[in-house]
Amino acid sequence: MKILLFSGGEVGARVAQRLLNNYKSDIVLAVTDKNDPCHTLLKEQGVDTVCYETDSKLVDYIEKSRLSFDVGFLIWFGPIMRNPLLSIPQQGFISMHPAYLPYNRGAHFNIYPLVEESPYGVSLFFVNEIEHGIDTGDIVARKSIPYSWEDT
Repeated sequence: MKILLFSGGEVGARVAQRLLNNYKSDIVLAVTDKNDPCHTLLKEQGVDTVCYETDSKLVDYIEKSRLSFDVGFLIWFGPIMRNPLLSIPQQGFISMHPAYLPYNRGAHFNIYPLVEESPYGVSLFFVNEIEHGIDTGDIVARKSIPYSWEDT
């Protein structure tokens, strides 16, 4: 399997490390922010790693390098994906969202469960075009996490 990995922050670094431990040879390209811990981690492990600037620059790089991917992963990575970048992996992008989808889409996912008394958790889902809404793709997996008012 050929993986296009977008990762950031501590969560992204943990997932990247897990992928490196188990699927290093499958990671064809990693995309990070320059000063992110994921960037250093992936570079030190010899993974082809580029810094995200814009969708169009990344698409140009991928096309010029003649890279192809089976699946893309968005792990704690900020920018919202749009076509043509979104359509590059054959099977699409799977994203991680720190909410029990379909509840608590978008930002402030940690406040909604307390205010609206909605379920809390984490989800993996296929990324849709933005016109369909944020965090609205088909759910691959999700896990409920119990919480209470004392968690604030």
